[in-house]
Amino acid sequence: MALACKIWSSKFQGSEEVSQEGYGKWNTSGDHVEQVCEGCTLGKQHRKAFPKASAYRAQKGLELFHTDLCGQITPPTPGGKAYFLLDVDDYSRYMWIELLRSKDEALACLKKVKTRAETEIEGEVKAVRTDQGGEFNSKQFTAFCIEFGIKHHTTTPYTPQQNGVVERRNQTVVEMAGCIMKSKSVPAQLWGEAVTTAVYILNRSPAKSLEGVTPYEAWYGKKPIVKHLKYLGV
Repeated sequence: MALACKIWSSKFQGSEEVSQEGYGKWNTSGDHVEQVCEGCTLGKQHRKAFPKASAYRAQKGLELFHTDLCGQITPPTPGGKAYFLLDVDDYSRYMWIELLRSKDEALACLKKVKTRAETEIEGEVKAVRTDQGGEFNSKQFTAFCIEFGIKHHTTTPYTPQQNGVVERRNQTVVEMAGCIMKSKSVPAQLWGEAVTTAVYILNRSPAKSLEGVTPYEAWYGKKPIVKHLKYLGV
């Protein structure tokens, strides 16, 4: 097909000859094979594969937060929540989750998580990575980052791979919550409790990106207590 585009006779040889159907003849001599069809080049190009692992990894907690908003989820919870905000610390992979009624609550929830995290390990959030959602590109969000000296890293539009840490954890949380609900026939409006439980368990479970420790241990510096965990419905 690309060759046909390159050697159309009426274009390259100025042929006036037209077939009975009204179309120009094809030049099959190959005189113009070296010419490049820009349309074919652009139409068939492929994006390079994204690396399986990020080249950068934080060396301590609070150095980089990954943030993502998931929703709108239906039906809403009994409390009217239709979204959840997931924050992941790049170093420890520890997660925080907040349920929201609307997207405009994202900044308030991030401030809440920031205060809690900084109190727990006595530090300051250095950078936040988000997608280019409107809730993260508002004037209020920009002012918040400037006020606290936080670097705001954004991903390229329609490229969730660049925010892969939180996107993968987001998917894991949703899938785990779905399994919990389906296995015990939990009503759909209780998805808020399910995702919160999933985050709680995942923070205390081994993570592939950590070497022999759980996110809880990497964040708090001590092993988590799990003896209180029970099977759902027991």
